[in-house]
Amino acid sequence: MEEQIKNNMKRILSLQLSFESYTDNTKNKPDLLLETYEKLNSYRMNKDKLSLEEKLSDTEEILKNFDMLLDMVGRENFIFYEDGSVEYVWR
Repeated sequence: MEEQIKNNMKRILSLQLSFESYTDNTKNKPDLLLETYEKLNSYRMNKDKLSLEEKLSDTEEILKNFDMLLDMVGRENFIFYEDGSVEYVWR
C-alpha cells in the first residue's frame, strides 16, 4: 500500500506541474482544478495524521480529479510518457 501511495504522489506531482503550465499558458483555472489543489494542499498538511488507507483514498481521489481535468481541457494538450509523467504542450 505504501508503494501505491508513493506512485500516486509521483503522478500527482507530474500532473500538478503540467496543470501549472496549462494555467500559465491559458490563464484558465477551472473550478475543479482549484478544488483539486485545495485537496492536495490539505493532504500534504495532514498526511502525517492519516492512516495508510486514508492516504491511499485521498491520493486516489486527487488522481481521479486530475483525470477528469485532463478530459475537460483535452488530453491532446498533454504528452503522456511511459514512466507515468505528463507534460503540457505550450501553444
